[in-house]
Amino acid sequence: MRKLLAMAAILCGLATPAAAFHIQVVAPYRASQAQGNLVAVRGRADIHEDMIHQGTDVNLVDDKGQIVFVGFIPKLNEYAFPQLASLNGRTVLMYGIIEIFHGHPATQLIFGDQLRAS
Repeated sequence: MRKLLAMAAILCGLATPAAAFHIQVVAPYRASQAQGNLVAVRGRADIHEDMIHQGTDVNLVDDKGQIVFVGFIPKLNEYAFPQLASLNGRTVLMYGIIEIFHGHPATQLIFGDQLRAS
């Protein structure tokens, strides 16, 4: 059900004219306060394959290398992110519906425009 709501929110966002649609950007450590909402998060990306969940993790890490936000790209959606390898270690901006995953704020990345260099 959550994924269905997330997809509906994203599709509504795509149907709204760009000038009228603004997504709030929050710091990764504050993203958990926006649980259930559509927000953008900016931080340094640590990208690696997730063998357990069959996809790719795009973790945002702090200066100490601690994970502060989790982005996940399902295996079947990886084709939408051809620039993924070039974003590793760079500051990125990602957006989506905020959930909590293993105690960290997180979002699922399905469309290529949900993740870009910042």
